[in-house]
Amino acid sequence: MNQHTPENAVFKSTAGAQRLQIPGARTPSSRLRPCGTWPSTILVIYAHLHRSCGTSFVKMRFWWRVALRRDPGPHGAGPSSIFMDRVDLSRSWSKFLRLITGFLISTLFVSTPGFGQVRDQQSLARDLEQIARVASIMVDGDVCQRIMTDRALKKMFVIDPKDPWAASDNFDVNAEPFIQTKKTLIRLARLVEYPVDCNLWMPFKEEPGRIQVLIRNKYEMSQFWSFGQLYATTPPEMQEVLATGKCLTVQKRGNIISVLTPVYNSLGEIVGLVEVVSRAQFNPQENVK
Repeated sequence: MNQHTPENAVFKSTAGAQRLQIPGARTPSSRLRPCGTWPSTILVIYAHLHRSCGTSFVKMRFWWRVALRRDPGPHGAGPSSIFMDRVDLSRSWSKFLRLITGFLISTLFVSTPGFGQVRDQQSLARDLEQIARVASIMVDGDVCQRIMTDRALKKMFVIDPKDPWAASDNFDVNAEPFIQTKKTLIRLARLVEYPVDCNLWMPFKEEPGRIQVLIRNKYEMSQFWSFGQLYATTPPEMQEVLATGKCLTVQKRGNIISVLTPVYNSLGEIVGLVEVVSRAQFNPQENVK
């Protein structure tokens, strides 16, 4: 028998193979002969595993090469210590990656505009005024006038003693003009990197002095709308914009800033307005109940 052939070389006992604790390794049934130093022992085990495990063992080659290049030390460090070093190295590397990942994610979150950052109110107002000027041109008043259905408009101010919520239950819109206008408002809000809402307000021809927010958007920000409110008395600021056609910047609720801008139809008539609104410091959980 050729004692130098890896496939035929064996240990005197299986204690060395048991110390390796390699998952999935098969212990040879025959007894093993001595084969010298521990690097040779690793070569023997490698040969047996490669023969028994086939191609699935190829993934472990890198760590075998690392182990073979290690100095056994003055006391003859065995294979088990090599694998313990490899486990410690793996744990240290995993911990390092977790720390780096956490740092990068936190840095990205803090540096993202709108989340936890305080913006200058004057620069914020200038940004909203620029969006408002674009909104006054891009939002089609003819399309906005077709959003509400006739049935919903008829039920809007009808008071039913048996059903006080009839107006809300019968609220309805025409899908095509509604979606077209809402998409336009969403695109306008994306002109800046921080959270902005563009809300469409439409007055009632049949009920002068009353107005409704026909389209709200993602962050539900507004200085003029309250939750569950179907329509409201037209605020003085909105009356001024509807009468003069001039943009108006409003700040009357904390750090919220709104810019009201008129919406025109093809005849040049003011048929509604857009509220471009944001805040100096944004709280993404404010409206989460």
